[in-house]
Amino acid sequence: MCYSIYLSTDSDQVLSAHPSELFLFRRPNDEEAREVRALLAYPNIWYLSSRYGGCSCHYRHLLYESASLGFGEPVEWFSEDLDDIESTEAVHDLFSEFVVRGVKIDLVDLWGNEAVDEFEQITVSLHSVPRNAFRFFEGYRFELVP
Repeated sequence: MCYSIYLSTDSDQVLSAHPSELFLFRRPNDEEAREVRALLAYPNIWYLSSRYGGCSCHYRHLLYESASLGFGEPVEWFSEDLDDIESTEAVHDLFSEFVVRGVKIDLVDLWGNEAVDEFEQITVSLHSVPRNAFRFFEGYRFELVP
């Protein structure tokens, strides 16, 4: 099983045109788009895969049961891969650039593309959550704001 991060935006900008060695964006196929459409608010849907392609596993994540830990910098007692940290920080930077310009973005973090009827929803200020503390929460919908 793998994580899958889908996001939507009100911008017509092609996210896959943002070259990076740390993350990849692709348009979801028709079936994926149908499955996540009800979870996302904006018309343009994207899938965030890792630098290696495929799934969204190579980012910082918290399990649904651990989401109460909230955002936080990497700590010694919770082992995280340095590549995952670097990729998450790079995505935070890109999202921050967009929301500062007024682009609306929301996202959901799914485990294994499991069907979910309802998500915990939170507004995430990317100015208040520094890049080294940002991470995705399984089973949550983030509305990103400056």
